[in-house]
Amino acid sequence: MPYIDEMEPGEVTGTKSADRIDWREREGITLGFNLALLAYSALRGLFGFLVLSGNLGRYPLAGLVLSSSLDLVRFVVVALISAGFLQAFWRRLVTSIAPVRPLDFQEALAIVMMTSILLGG
Repeated sequence: MPYIDEMEPGEVTGTKSADRIDWREREGITLGFNLALLAYSALRGLFGFLVLSGNLGRYPLAGLVLSSSLDLVRFVVVALISAGFLQAFWRRLVTSIAPVRPLDFQEALAIVMMTSILLGG
């Protein structure tokens, strides 16, 4: 069976299509997607701290804004460093073991943030 790169459009369904499809063209992970993941993670963390832990009325607003801002900066720095390590690991080890393409930085960052969201970090 040929790889998807070697297939003609319509081979998957068994019919030929009049429109040519470039199988190499792909929709990549965008900065907007990564910012949406970051916003979701930040809002989930703030909701968990304020509502689920019962700290809604205990702390002054200025303290919450300051601590949330510092936590967001910490999260972004750790995510960027982790994405750099993941990209280097993938490029140096995984691509030499398996026939896969290298990750770009946006994809590595999306993987790090999705892992953080899924594992609750």
